[in-house]
Amino acid sequence: MTDIFEGAQWIWQKDSFEVNAHIDLSAKFFTYSGKEYYFCVSADSNYALYINDRFIESGQFPDYHEYKVYDKINITPYVASGENQLHLVGYCQNEDSSTYRKGKPGIIFSVIECTEDSEKIILVSNETILARKSVNYLSAGVEKVTGQLSYSFRYDATKTQTFSLEDKACIVDGMPEKLYPRPVKKLEIQPNMITKITAAGTFIENGGNTCAEKMQLSYLGYKNLPSVRRLPCEAGVKLEYADGDGIYTVIDTGAENVGYISLDIEVGEDCDIFIGWGEHLDDMRIRTAVGGRNFAALYRAKAGRNVFLYPLKRSGLRYISLHFYTHSVSIHYIGIRPTVYPVSKVPYFKCADTLHNKIYDISRRTLHMSMHDHYEDCPWREQALYTMDSRNQMLCGYYVFGEYDFPKASLRLISLAIRDDDQLELCSPAKVPVVIPAFSDMFIVQLHEYLLYSGDIEFIKEMLPTAKRIADGFIRRTSENGLQTPLKEPFYWNFYEWSNGLSGAKRGYTDEELTYDAPLCAFCSLAFNALSEMYRITGDTELAAYYASHRDSINEKANEFFWSDSEDAYYSFVHASTEKAYHLAELTQALMVCCGACPEPRLSKVLKNLASSDPRFVPVTLSHSIFKYDALMKKPMLYASAVFRSVADIWGNMLYNGATTFYETADGADAFGYAGSLCHGWSAVPSYLYFKYLLGISPDKNGTASHVLAPVGAGIYDPCGRVLFRDGNDFEL
Repeated sequence: MTDIFEGAQWIWQKDSFEVNAHIDLSAKFFTYSGKEYYFCVSADSNYALYINDRFIESGQFPDYHEYKVYDKINITPYVASGENQLHLVGYCQNEDSSTYRKGKPGIIFSVIECTEDSEKIILVSNETILARKSVNYLSAGVEKVTGQLSYSFRYDATKTQTFSLEDKACIVDGMPEKLYPRPVKKLEIQPNMITKITAAGTFIENGGNTCAEKMQLSYLGYKNLPSVRRLPCEAGVKLEYADGDGIYTVIDTGAENVGYISLDIEVGEDCDIFIGWGEHLDDMRIRTAVGGRNFAALYRAKAGRNVFLYPLKRSGLRYISLHFYTHSVSIHYIGIRPTVYPVSKVPYFKCADTLHNKIYDISRRTLHMSMHDHYEDCPWREQALYTMDSRNQMLCGYYVFGEYDFPKASLRLISLAIRDDDQLELCSPAKVPVVIPAFSDMFIVQLHEYLLYSGDIEFIKEMLPTAKRIADGFIRRTSENGLQTPLKEPFYWNFYEWSNGLSGAKRGYTDEELTYDAPLCAFCSLAFNALSEMYRITGDTELAAYYASHRDSINEKANEFFWSDSEDAYYSFVHASTEKAYHLAELTQALMVCCGACPEPRLSKVLKNLASSDPRFVPVTLSHSIFKYDALMKKPMLYASAVFRSVADIWGNMLYNGATTFYETADGADAFGYAGSLCHGWSAVPSYLYFKYLLGISPDKNGTASHVLAPVGAGIYDPCGRVLFRDGNDFEL
């Protein structure tokens, strides 16, 4: 066991091993002035720490049973000389989802007393710790927000219960013996942010089963806004309406934000309060229920003042709505405490064009809203770590934040998700029913790019066996003609991007239905190239040559097999039995260029088609636009201006529509059956383009973490900026 946990044991409450389990732990410890105190903790799956009735910290790093991470928290500012009361809320989801890999309920902790020359443990988790089922958090019967995020919460503030001496913790066997320090910085849990009441009135229920559905379907009766709308408000904003089933209000945080829901309200009677959250008001209310998703929770308020913070899961939102099942309420605060990953403010980009400056600023904000413990696809709907999403985020983040520890930690999480079939789980750490083969390829590409930007050869050596397993798996699956076909079983999702024909709508193939897929061939080529380059840099020339030969082979065969002279383009698919070629897409053209499969004179024809937005081709989506732009920048003298005009048009359009972060797809909230995300990390691509091409900063190809300069003229005047390197040095242009 890690030394700081010497004598500590994994504990839980003996009757709380169900899913969505909540427990309370309690203990006393003594402190003395002039000394420092630290709280060390690891939990499956989360914890919230309170000392002397004050919330201090929460946020277990998402991990695996075999890679269990602990936090070390300085609690010196929060303890009083003498006796202190420790209260710990333990939470265990205890079932797989896109953001959690099922482990086993348990918490281990210690309190350490430090002086200049000594350190001793003064409290440890063991069977003497008081433990009970949570009397406030409901475990059973709670709706799931989404399948990815799993459970929402229900909290009953009317329940109070003290511990009895019989409420003892039980020891949990079979828990990890080795614990690892947190690989990234803790989130900053900031004070309540300023919010504004943007609507208020009465509601009448109109059906629905869940809290979210009832909020979505209720009749809303608007009332005149109160004279005071800004929150927090110490005196309280009084809402009092006699009609309807109760009072509703909508709160605006001003922009896309992420944090812990926070309330300070006063009611005259015990009552239910529905809490809903969302990113827009397209329905003239928050879209709390869509496609089986439930962006809502239930808080049972006690008569009097209720001050509440939900610290166990983050909410991504702009707006919060409350339905009070009472006719009088005084609002002191409704909003969130933002949870922010600390990033450097040294890097920057600016130019003479205010639109591109704004696109850069919002790209940066989109990236920041989508990184917490690891990269997240979106903070609202999923908060999940994917390879394809995080690849964009990492490339942008090397420039925008000078971040290297953060991508390293995410890459390690992804690597631990390797499956018996040599594919990666769709998300990490997680277990979900489907796998995207192309995303496994992109993990190898991410590793190579991390090496180029960071120079961290030792970490890459650690990751190479996993990368090799993935590549060798694809090599074993290569068809007799040297090309790749979609993986046949229904749990393989042969997804390439969210566009017509490439989204992998079909699951499961018979031999007669199989196709040869140009996108998959290109993704494999990119992976083989990345692996070859990593072996070259780490000194294994034999394996470098081996994977380079597979790259060259698949490129040569794909170039001939998918090319159409009549279209001057590559088809996406060729039917294996009939040899019928079909589907033209911008992504397919771009991938064939980026992987090196497209030689001259075909390259000139393909790039001309890409730059012309030819209607024959299915357009590339925001997430994969990076491939299109990288392809066009093979000939920057011809296409650099077109690339940045495209950026101004597409991302500028989102700004003109009020975006405070960039969307999942250009359709915004209307995408995916009206469940489109308005903040998606993969859409921050312009920030990468500004640094790599306008400023011309690219990493050296030999893994030295040095950079080469080759700025490109694109009709944008006076570009300048600064980047931060892994060694802490910065460079300004």
